[in-house]
Amino acid sequence: MSQPPNQPPQGGFGAPQDPQSPQGGAPQGPPPGAPQPQPTPPQMPPGPPAGPPSGPPAGPPPGQPGYGYPQGPPSAADNPYAQPTPPPGGYGYPGQPGQQQPAYGQQPGYGYPGQPTYPGAPGPGGPGGSGPQNKQKLMLIIGAAVAALIVIAGGIYLVSGDGDKEPVAGPTATDKPTTAPTVDDGDGKGPGGDAAGRDAGTDFNSARQPGDAKVLWNQANTFDLPSGGGKVMPMWFVGDTVVQTYYKTMTAYGVADGKKRWEIPFPNEVCAAPRQVGTGDKVVIAVKDNNTEKGRCVELQMVDLKAGKAGWRKTIEKQNMFDFGLDGLVVAGDTVVAQRTFPSAYRISDGSSLFGDVRDGACRMDGFASHGARLIVVDQCGTEQNAPEQLRELDPVTGKAKWTWKVSKGWSVKKVLSVEPLALYLVKGKDEGASIAFFKPNGTFAAQLPKGEEMPDLRCGMFSLSGGLQSCEGITADASTLYLPSQTKTDAAAGRSNEIRAYDANTGKRKWASKGEGRTLVPVKAEGGFVYAYSEPSYDKAGGLVKVPAAGGNPVQVLKHPSSVSAVERGMFSKQLAYEGGRLFLAPDRISGRDDEKPQALLAFGN
Repeated sequence: MSQPPNQPPQGGFGAPQDPQSPQGGAPQGPPPGAPQPQPTPPQMPPGPPAGPPSGPPAGPPPGQPGYGYPQGPPSAADNPYAQPTPPPGGYGYPGQPGQQQPAYGQQPGYGYPGQPTYPGAPGPGGPGGSGPQNKQKLMLIIGAAVAALIVIAGGIYLVSGDGDKEPVAGPTATDKPTTAPTVDDGDGKGPGGDAAGRDAGTDFNSARQPGDAKVLWNQANTFDLPSGGGKVMPMWFVGDTVVQTYYKTMTAYGVADGKKRWEIPFPNEVCAAPRQVGTGDKVVIAVKDNNTEKGRCVELQMVDLKAGKAGWRKTIEKQNMFDFGLDGLVVAGDTVVAQRTFPSAYRISDGSSLFGDVRDGACRMDGFASHGARLIVVDQCGTEQNAPEQLRELDPVTGKAKWTWKVSKGWSVKKVLSVEPLALYLVKGKDEGASIAFFKPNGTFAAQLPKGEEMPDLRCGMFSLSGGLQSCEGITADASTLYLPSQTKTDAAAGRSNEIRAYDANTGKRKWASKGEGRTLVPVKAEGGFVYAYSEPSYDKAGGLVKVPAAGGNPVQVLKHPSSVSAVERGMFSKQLAYEGGRLFLAPDRISGRDDEKPQALLAFGN
């Protein structure tokens, strides 16, 4: 296959520099409940893509209609899958008369609450679930996790870039909430504590000082989790609700007041969920096929997030003895891709099959990333160690390649940091170097980090075996700029701090750096001409939210959290962060199952 325009010579990304000296050791996770400073190792990227595939065969007819749930507005009368509050007898998981599709696994009357306790602690999986994995894939992932612990001080020079597009300015945004939130006056009677479904006796606003933001509302965990806890899936925002999923339940809360809008129980643990919502505010999650330690992540379930209803569901058929179930889901438009040894794609709206394991010669699909309707795949071209890789963009309906980019020999894609603009984190060999490369929309190489540029602090879920290509947090982008956190430094006077650095996606050069000034900043969102970043709490400083002009400048405080919530924030060793409608939402990546703890599942901050 011919090389795309501006393709570097096949011999490699250019002359690599001398290997950088690894810094630091492997960070250890904190004991339950004990806050720890956030580690700052770089991330590991995914596997390579292959050349353009031939068109895949047409898929089978549409999937099952889905539990036979009525498709009207959710109500306690006609939708047992989306009841605002559980009836006295528990959630009947379905089983109503007249349903053509039986409940999950033909098991009548799944009571929720009242489910049998999950036997045994699940393994520490990412969104990809915790079922058995392909041994070869598992070893590769574990090896990548170990490699990620190495901090590369300087980027390796890969290739020369081109392009000098001007940044695209976004519309002006407001820091004020889009709707008036329910205010907690700090008297213990508001939504900040002592409310049904929340952690009784916890009033985070009682110690508010002048200028402090409010904990608008919080939700404590109310489920009887296994001793190993439960993985929290990505948050989704639909209309005026935020949807959270963990263990066996999906719940929608009003963004302004935290009141439960609807809730959908599942018979077994949710083992995978995508980062983004599909067309029409519909999404597909995966649920284990049984409630044992050997449960396989093979049951797909569509959910209409706007209506609060479960739709079609289907079981992924085992293709051969090496097919151990999926380890992640990626959504692009109306397509959901089940990542597994032999990937398969389905139409979200009706469940029909779209394409399967579309290979390009010796190259097989090894990992997916998406944004909007764009679908990126990294292929591995061979079974040997350090096998060549390639990158492709696929049509999400047919699976056909729009373009292919060959990864230079000795290099591999570890993570996709952004899809728009497309930016990859690549590494060379075993600790020989690392860099970030940028690509144009047509798949041609654009630029990379300049020679000698320090690698950023890439927090890419190294402690999860199935983090996927897009498992890095603390990264955001606009049309032409990638915003990344620098490595954290410690100063005797100011303490721990870092910088937010802006990189031009057309040239790879750093545009500006905004110092944390005694704070550790984590980019959350680029919106309305500003970059919003979470300010992590320390033992003497409260957390909060700052904004930096997209053109560069000093951080400006947007939210200063009450000091009474700092311990909770520090205790979330790995956090999910979202800034929507003038509010900051914070959730843990995993919730403890210990009976002596009352962990928070979701907090909303605002002025």
